[in-house]
Amino acid sequence: MKKFFAVLTVLFLFATLWAQNPTKDFPYYYYETPGGPNNCYDNMQRNAGNGKVLETNDEWTVILYRSGTTHYIVHKYANGKNESRSELKRVLAEHKSAYKELDRKIDKEKNKDFQVCLVFIDASGQLISSALYSEDY
Repeated sequence: MKKFFAVLTVLFLFATLWAQNPTKDFPYYYYETPGGPNNCYDNMQRNAGNGKVLETNDEWTVILYRSGTTHYIVHKYANGKNESRSELKRVLAEHKSAYKELDRKIDKEKNKDFQVCLVFIDASGQLISSALYSEDY
């Protein structure tokens, strides 16, 4: 019986640490650690070429990368500037309609199924969190 509970506990921890799947209220595959099939951070590092700087200010630099059918919007924080993971989740939830519109606009313009990935990294390039917009709920 102890082995059963140990396995169950490990599976539960693994599932909660791996990712959050999309829901109607939070339509993102959400990651706070590298790894996983929809992890935008890992995919961006492997596939993204040159980026286009969209915004630079005292808080961050926002860069757009494109690779195949995926658009990566990377928010790289300046030294000493970071948002908490809970704050980033709140921002994603607040702006889900904007990302939905971007996702649909890109699909319509290109007549393909494009994806929108949002990546938040610290000044040294380490992952804070990443989210893939998805209505797979």
